[in-house]
Amino acid sequence: MNFIYPLFKFLNRKKYSEKFLNEGSIKIGTLYEYRNCEEYTKKVLDEKEGQFEITAIIDSEEDMIGKDLSGFGFYMMGKPEKNKFRFRNITFNSNRNDPNCYIYSTSAAFTTNVLKQAIDDGYISCVMIHEPFSFFSRVSENFQDSDFMGYHPCIYVDRKIELNYKSDSERLDLLSKLPGALIKPPDYKNQIEVRAIWKPKKQHQLLSPLRKAKK
Repeated sequence: MNFIYPLFKFLNRKKYSEKFLNEGSIKIGTLYEYRNCEEYTKKVLDEKEGQFEITAIIDSEEDMIGKDLSGFGFYMMGKPEKNKFRFRNITFNSNRNDPNCYIYSTSAAFTTNVLKQAIDDGYISCVMIHEPFSFFSRVSENFQDSDFMGYHPCIYVDRKIELNYKSDSERLDLLSKLPGALIKPPDYKNQIEVRAIWKPKKQHQLLSPLRKAKK
């Protein structure tokens, strides 16, 4: 989901806002950087970035096909859509620990709650990104080794998610496909965060925070 309305970038250093406005220079962090970086306060730092666990409970007899189990790490021989299984009173667990990626964090709103949260988090300035799609398209032109995955709102849920396979099937399908970078605990909900994500083309590429200038 890409937003058409403005986004807001909060910054914790005067020099960062000056470089943004005067030079078009921005800092792009990484998923793993947010797990352990001295630059961030405890309210921004998140040691479990990109990690969450989904538990799906089947409390009645259900017929399932192989593709329904792909999100839980099952590998099916042949054609998964034709492999049928019958389950009853069983629990599936899926532990996610997503690979590193580039992230640019913004907020979807400039409200009193968001502003108070930003101040509490140590931010001192804010830049409005008036046309997010054009902005991220220009930034992505500088990424030769990564693919732009769009910019999306974070979902604020506990990192241990328990769902019923039948009654919560739509939500289960959504969460199983969602990048771990978009899962945040409820404690962070006042940030109303929207994240742009760039996925490295090489799976185990070593990533470091980048500073990109828009041309």
